[in-house]
Amino acid sequence: MILLCGRYYIPADEAFIQEIREILEEISMKYAGAPEREQMKSGEVFPSNIVPIVAATGAELATWGFPKTKGVGVVINARSESARTSFYWKDSVEERRVAIPTGGFFEWPHGANVPKQKYLFSLPGSAVLYLAGVFKFFETDKGLKRRVVILTTAANASVAPYHDRMPVLLMKDETEAWINDGRLTDAILTRVPPELTAVPVDPPPPIPDVEQMSMF
Repeated sequence: MILLCGRYYIPADEAFIQEIREILEEISMKYAGAPEREQMKSGEVFPSNIVPIVAATGAELATWGFPKTKGVGVVINARSESARTSFYWKDSVEERRVAIPTGGFFEWPHGANVPKQKYLFSLPGSAVLYLAGVFKFFETDKGLKRRVVILTTAANASVAPYHDRMPVLLMKDETEAWINDGRLTDAILTRVPPELTAVPVDPPPPIPDVEQMSMF
């Protein structure tokens, strides 16, 4: 299976930090002294990393990926077309929607004889690209822990040359409505996402030192 949005990007530049400063400050206070706070990922984000999200309870930390019901690994994406009716996703879509702040997501063109060039997709004119997701709590040896997946939809014209799927995107002024107002869920899941800019990345953007934590 070809992964869609198998990695995304959390920049450490000032424009991004200023845009989500309230989110980062709330996480810093809420998770002070917790191991998750020190493990929160920035730079290039991979499945199973701990990442910031915005939920109905405010800014939170979550692990990216639901554990698979069979075998090893995680499920990182859910198809928006079937998420409302699927037994596995239905309750999360109805009750536990989140917005995931990013600087963009990475994708590679797929197909025979296609160079594996890496691209960063971002929203023109904005330092932040919000992805629509859902979460669920899972029991671990350290208690209940929140895990998140990214909802995906058919690619729009800006992404289609690289992949046939893309994340469901949220504009900043609709993140609260997505999280809290179930009446808007279908409209957001079925619309065509805004156009994005694709920038080739080689080498990938630098990953800041965890100790730097300038975003706090």
